[in-house]
Amino acid sequence: MKAESFETYLNEQLENPNFRAKYEAELEVIRQIDRLVNELDEVRIEGEVSKERLANSLDVSGAQIRRLFSNPERNPTMKSFLAIASALGLEVQLVSSSATERISA
Repeated sequence: MKAESFETYLNEQLENPNFRAKYEAELEVIRQIDRLVNELDEVRIEGEVSKERLANSLDVSGAQIRRLFSNPERNPTMKSFLAIASALGLEVQLVSSSATERISA
């Protein structure tokens, strides 16, 4: 039996509308996390705040902050994200997006 590539397998799975919808929803969550973390890092850099200084202000290790900004599989907790945003002088707000489907009542 010939081993199929992940790409071939994924493409076959994406033909299922249910799977595709869930897959695309997960991709959107990942994109949003990446965007938010990248925005935090941009503010940090623009404010000339070192990762070590940020870590010290939050009473966490420098390694934790470095991982957050460099790990491609980052997924900070909401508490960590909000603490970093606050330390950088940011307030987090939610904005309605017409691109995202809403759950209807």
